[in-house]
Parts: sequence; C-alpha cells; structure tokens
Amino acid sequence: MKAALVWAPACALAVVASACSSDNSGFNPRTARGPDAKCVQGELAVGTTVTGDLSAATACLYPQAFDSAATSLNVSYNFGGAKGKGYLISMQSDFSEQLTLIGNVAGVATTLAYADYDEPNQATLFFVPPANTGYSIRAGTDDSSAADTGAFTVRAQSCKVPLPAIAGSDSITHTDAVGPGDCTVPESDYEGNDSSFVHIYQIQVDAGESRSITLVAADSSLAYDAGGPGFDPYEYFGNGADDYDVTNETFTLGAKTEGGLYTLIVGTTAYTDASEGYTITVGPESLTPSRVPSARPPRHLAAKMLRLHHR
Repeated sequence: MKAALVWAPACALAVVASACSSDNSGFNPRTARGPDAKCVQGELAVGTTVTGDLSAATACLYPQAFDSAATSLNVSYNFGGAKGKGYLISMQSDFSEQLTLIGNVAGVATTLAYADYDEPNQATLFFVPPANTGYSIRAGTDDSSAADTGAFTVRAQSCKVPLPAIAGSDSITHTDAVGPGDCTVPESDYEGNDSSFVHIYQIQVDAGESRSITLVAADSSLAYDAGGPGFDPYEYFGNGADDYDVTNETFTLGAKTEGGLYTLIVGTTAYTDASEGYTITVGPESLTPSRVPSARPPRHLAAKMLRLHHR
C-alpha cells in the first residue's frame, strides 16, 4: 500500500505574513513580484499550499508553451526565489494540468520551465534561482478545452542543493543521503509509481561539450532526471537523460547547440521511511561524441499521445 505523505509547513500559520528566511540581505521572498500582471491570485511561498477553482471567470488565456498560437486558461501566483536555494512546485487537480515558471529576462516575461500531466499524477517544477528574484507561477490547463477546469492546489517546497553549481573544468565526487526531511515529489514525470525524495544539482555544460556522470546507490535503487539548459530536468525544451532503478550507472549529459546550467534531480525510486545513501561523480567537460538520437519520445509527450488516443 502506498505510504501517505506527511508534510509540515515551514512556518506556522500565525506568522505566515512574515519572512521565514534568516537572510539579512533585505530580500523578502514573500513580497517579491513576478512579471505577470493579469489574473494574479496572490503569493505562493515555501511551506504553503494555495487552492483555487480554475474557470473562465477567474483565469486568463495565456499562450501555450509548446504552441504560441494556442492558448489555455491559467492563473498566476507571485513567488520569491532566493539565490542558490532549491525549489519544488507541484500542482494537483482532476483535469489535464500544466505548471509554468515565468521569469523576467532582460525586461521580457520568459518561460523558464514547464511541466504538464494528467491526474492523478502531478505537474512538478524544479529550479535554483541564480539571484534573489521574483517569478510568476502559472497554474492552468495543458490544452484549450473548456472542460479542463475545476479545483486545484499548488504547493511550494524547499529542496536541498548539496553543492554549488558545477562549472567549467571542475569535476567532483560527492557522497550524500536522500530521504525523510528532503523535499517530497508526488506522483509525477519524475517517478510515476509513487512519491519520492530528491536533491537538486546544477551542472554547467557548454555547447558542443558533454560530461560523464556516475550514480552509485549505497543500498536501494535511485532515480534521476537531467536536462536543460535551465530549469528543465524533464527535457521538455532541451536534451538530457533519465532512468529509474539505478544502482550503479554512468550516463552522458551533453549540450547540443546551447550551453548553460543543466538541472539534475536525484532521488529515491519510491517513497521510503529510511534515508538512502548515494555517491555522484561528475567528470570534467569534454567534446561531445557523435550520438544517434533516441527513438523513444519524452515521457510527457508519450503521456499526451496516450491521452489523445483515449479521448
């Protein structure tokens, strides 16, 4: 039987209006604003869950991430992200849902991350801000069907980032443990069978370069997703790698034409009551060898095709 998730808020409700961070830089995540100006429902903060009822009366039509000519209903929440801290945003609903992370890039509202899924799985976003800044979290439907509306919840968690971004010629070997106390991923693109605990890593991969990454599980198996550049571990827009039931595996993370920081999430294969140890080794950058593209579609596209088949 699937273990129930137990989640304790980071701040007591009595102090929800005050900052939970000990950061003295003057940046207050709870008052940060994202670039969205329409259908903004309020603030989303770490340790809180917001609820809503998506409808034409409360939501706005925003362009779809995959097809700018198409639109779907979304509402927006302000989210303040602190430099170097890891975050997990998840959405739960009984309709085909999407989560979009919108940031301000050179004065332009830009999609930085995207995830979609069908119930009971939950769309999830992972990111590590490069600076103290405000984002917009859009919660909505992943198609233009008017029937895809109803109640939803969006939850924000803080995730462990074990190491600073791994850059340039750096290579590392790091041993850690993931389990209770870490951020909890619900059923999602990351692990469809059960909930799991994860850590977030950021790895620089320049255009035309690649890195060899090895994961070794100390006890039970692990799962991972890696992609980018940017906050894209599920490979929605870029390229990457993923696998489950990993005990000792080496994979290659390589940039095609666009280099940058790639996001890697490493965690338990399923919900567990005990911590699971692991060792990660990230090699230095090297020239990317020629590769044959995989014929397997990304999981979110396969899910979309399956959903369309059953409609």
